[in-house]
Parts: sequence; C-alpha cells; structure tokens
Amino acid sequence: TRHPSVEGERDAYDFGAAMEKVGLTLLSSMMEGVEAASLRGALADPAGAAVVLCASPLNRVYPASLKPIMMKTAKQGLLLSATPIGESLTPERLELRYRYLAGMADAVLLMEASAHSKAIPVAKTAGSYGRDTLAVPGNIHLQLSKGPNRLIRSGARLVESVQDIAGEIRGLSERIPRLSDDLRS
Repeated sequence: TRHPSVEGERDAYDFGAAMEKVGLTLLSSMMEGVEAASLRGALADPAGAAVVLCASPLNRVYPASLKPIMMKTAKQGLLLSATPIGESLTPERLELRYRYLAGMADAVLLMEASAHSKAIPVAKTAGSYGRDTLAVPGNIHLQLSKGPNRLIRSGARLVESVQDIAGEIRGLSERIPRLSDDLRS
C-alpha cells in the first residue's frame, strides 16, 4: 500500500534492513508507502543494496517525493527503467514494469495491501511465471490486511520474518535450473 499503518511501515523497513543479512537483495518498483519503507531499510546500512525498476525514465523521478531514495539506490544498488529516456510515462509502461518485476523476482512478497491493490495482479503474474508468492498476514478487521490474507487463502506462502522469506527462496532456487548447471553437462 502507499498508505501503510505505522506497524506496516516499520515492518517493511525492518524486512528491507534484514534482507541483506540473509543474502537477499530487495527488488522494488519504488512506490511510496510500504515499498519506500522497505527500500529505506535495505539502504540504511552502507553495505546494503537494492534493485529498483522505475516506471519513469531514469532522468526523471516518479514519484518525485522519492528522489532521495532513487539517488541512494543509484549509489548503493542498481536502477533500471521500463521507459527509455525521452519517452513519456504511460499506463502501458506502468503495466510493462509490473510484468518485468514479476519476471525478475525469485518471489513476490505482499505486505499491507487492500483487496484491490495493484500489487495483487503483480503477485498473480509472478505466479503465472512460476515465481512464488509470499504474504505477511494481517489483522482480519483491517482493510490493509485483505490483500495478503486473500493471497494466503489462495495458496501464497505465509511469512512472518525475513528468515521465512530466505527459506522459501532457497527452496525455490533449488528448483530453478541455472545456466551454470547447463554448462557443466
């Protein structure tokens, strides 16, 4: 969500900060709210890194409020864009970015999202690409829990810590053939 609860923002920050410690790299679309908090966490340690797939061309920041995070990512991680420099940001480019994210990720994590969040289709697209969908459960009475809770009910893996995510991704990596495996044959 772009408007997380205080707990959701803190959890996103903590998850982002802990990812590097378990050998994971955060991949983000750099949106306000939960994603921005997780990026701040991932980049808080000077050794931390993240990969951001921007919707806008790299010479423009969208949303503009996240320029400090974009600049920090440029120094500590990797910035990519689904929109070439000189081209306009369009709804089609936004959708393309979501498909790229789903394809680039080993797994998609959903944390604090309404039942109609744009993150739900990203998770479903990732699933269609053979990626795992992970979700942090939430209070059944809160609208921001509806998205993750529904995904869990639909088969997403419930995670409560970055260690849970690492365990799921390590299990996933054992199932994905690597180019280096083919070269040894």
